[in-house]
Amino acid sequence: MSPNGILRFMKPVIALSALVFLVTGIAQATDEKTLGLEKQVLAVEHSWLDAVKKADVNALQGILRDDYINLDPTGQIQNKVDTLKLTDEMSSNPKKAEAAALSITAVRVRFYGDVAVLTGAASVGGSKMTGIRFAHIWVKSGDQWLLSTSQSTKIAPLPNTPHAPVKIDRTPSR
Repeated sequence: MSPNGILRFMKPVIALSALVFLVTGIAQATDEKTLGLEKQVLAVEHSWLDAVKKADVNALQGILRDDYINLDPTGQIQNKVDTLKLTDEMSSNPKKAEAAALSITAVRVRFYGDVAVLTGAASVGGSKMTGIRFAHIWVKSGDQWLLSTSQSTKIAPLPNTPHAPVKIDRTPSR
C-alpha cells in the first residue's frame, strides 16, 4: 500500500479514535458530576435519618421543604407542620422514639435535573421490626437539597410463604 493509501485509511481511524476518546471523556465527566451529586443527596439523606432517629425538630425544620408531604404506610398524609409536631411528641416519649428507630439499605439515587429520587428499603421499629420500601424526592433549592416528598410502604410477605416451619419427613417411602 502506498503512503497516500495508508494516510487515506488512517484519517478515518484517527477521527473515529478521537471521537471515541471525546465521548468517553464526556461520559466520565458526567459520571463524576453525577457521583458528586449523589454524594450530596446521600449526605442529606443521612442527615434526615439522624434527625428522625434523634427526633430532632430543628434539624428536620432545615431539611424539609415548606410544601413537604409524607405518605405513610397506613395511607395517612402529613405535611411539614404535622411531621414536626409528631417528631416533637416522639422526642418526649421514649416508646414512640423506639418505634421510629430505623436503618436503611438498598439505596438507589436517580437524577432529573434539580430533582433526585432516592429509593430504598428500611427496617423500622424497636423490638418488632417492620420492613418497608420508601421513596424520597429531594429538590435542589439554591445549593441545598430539601426533602419534598416521602412515601413508604410495608413490605408484604412473599405469597405462599408458610407462617410456621414446615416439617419434612425423612423416612424413605416404600
